[in-house]
Amino acid sequence: MEKWNTSLVIVGPSTSGKTELAFTIAETLSGEVINADKYYLVRGFPTMTGLPNFSSHPTVKSHLYAELDPTEDTLNLVDYANRVTRIESEIKGRGNLEIIEGSYHRFIRSLLDSGRSYNCIGIKWSGNLESRVRKRVEDVVFHEEQGIDEVRRGLMNGWRDTYVMKHGSAIRPIVEYLDGKISLDLAKEKIVYEVLATAYKAYRKFLEFPEITWLENSPDQSERLTREVMESIRRTNNH
Repeated sequence: MEKWNTSLVIVGPSTSGKTELAFTIAETLSGEVINADKYYLVRGFPTMTGLPNFSSHPTVKSHLYAELDPTEDTLNLVDYANRVTRIESEIKGRGNLEIIEGSYHRFIRSLLDSGRSYNCIGIKWSGNLESRVRKRVEDVVFHEEQGIDEVRRGLMNGWRDTYVMKHGSAIRPIVEYLDGKISLDLAKEKIVYEVLATAYKAYRKFLEFPEITWLENSPDQSERLTREVMESIRRTNNH
């Protein structure tokens, strides 16, 4: 059994492929995945928050996904870092690799400033990000109206003024659509715009982190990327 001395952190903007990469690495190297995305923390909106498809990696144990009720406040940085520290200790005790993945730069910064050792990998999408986002919006959000139904249920449950419904980049336009303020086509365009703006903002923030080693992802290079990250993990843990 391989011994892991350094936790792996995989960051990057939305739709860069970091989450799928994290779960693939975890499946290959007996790892466990910890969420570092503030919207993944919230349950009730798996489609609209882009929650991972856990059934694709049934053997991988995951943490801090869909833990909070929509009416709860999101975790502050201290609470988040404390929870991750506890979870990392438990994972290490099981002899598994700790893998943290997400796109919220403040969560990641709170971990990197903790004094603990991390191997931090950044993922950037080398292809046309807008076309990728458009496809994802159409396939995931509007497929059989799953996303619309989630938002409709949220409104019926009285969650309109919750953090996730007021600030979620894919949720706000659907609320406007359901309120009769905009058309469905305009809602789609607003979601694409909001998701792209959020992705570019996250990328710019992460570029300020000197600890990050950047790697490119593309539709036909996922296996190559996985190999590169696994080589980085083994290099770091052999030092």
